[in-house]
Amino acid sequence: METFENLRSMNILEHFVEEERRSMERRRIMFSSSPLEALLGCTSPFTVSDLIPFTVKSHNTHMRFDHLLSFEYTKNLPGFHHLSIEDRICIFKYVIMGFCALDIAYLTSQMNMVEQGFLVFTNATYSSALNFDVGWGSEDEISAEEKVKLIWPMNQKFYEQLLKPMSKINLDQVEYSALKALTLWRTCYFELSPSAKLFAKELEYGIIKGLHNYYQNREDGPERMGDVILFISNIFDVYLTIVENYKKLELFNLIKIDIFVKELLQL
Repeated sequence: METFENLRSMNILEHFVEEERRSMERRRIMFSSSPLEALLGCTSPFTVSDLIPFTVKSHNTHMRFDHLLSFEYTKNLPGFHHLSIEDRICIFKYVIMGFCALDIAYLTSQMNMVEQGFLVFTNATYSSALNFDVGWGSEDEISAEEKVKLIWPMNQKFYEQLLKPMSKINLDQVEYSALKALTLWRTCYFELSPSAKLFAKELEYGIIKGLHNYYQNREDGPERMGDVILFISNIFDVYLTIVENYKKLELFNLIKIDIFVKELLQL
């Protein structure tokens, strides 16, 4: 395993910022009507004009793409290749299960869609969160009533516990990259082996150190740091809801569950 000295010599936060930038670029190429803007350093993967109403079919079609991004993020973690198989799987499970909700919250808040009562998904689809006007119609494989029963409760939890709080603190890309990485280590920590826990603590230290440096010339730095740290507590209950919801979807067999998720749910 890489030594702690090696980790402390790295710019850990910059690593996670670069990972986030790369994910946004891939989403722009995949879903935007102007994909070449990814070459110009555009930080947003798509615009409001790119959005189309959510469908279960589109969700199933693009789920594997999100999981590919999660796989890349996980395998690129500093020192990941030195971890045990059990620790690698544990980390990957939390990346797949938790990051989807965080990305939805970040994209929606960055596009100023929270106040309008919408959720923006990672495949450039959106649905209404305050009524059933957008994204809740019947489809060939699932009725409107079934969609509301299976999906609405989880979306409401996303909206109330993640989207609204994230919209209030208005994170930039550096702050969001730090939040995302810190959330990973906080949520998976108690399932890691003792050696992996020490490693996670070092990565967490590097992220917080980088965030402190990022804020050092800002008067609101301590407040912003506090906002990022406090937000992490919002994801724990949401994570459990995501796992329970996937199990429910698999049980009713109304929404296709990706093989990645099926295997992870069995671990």
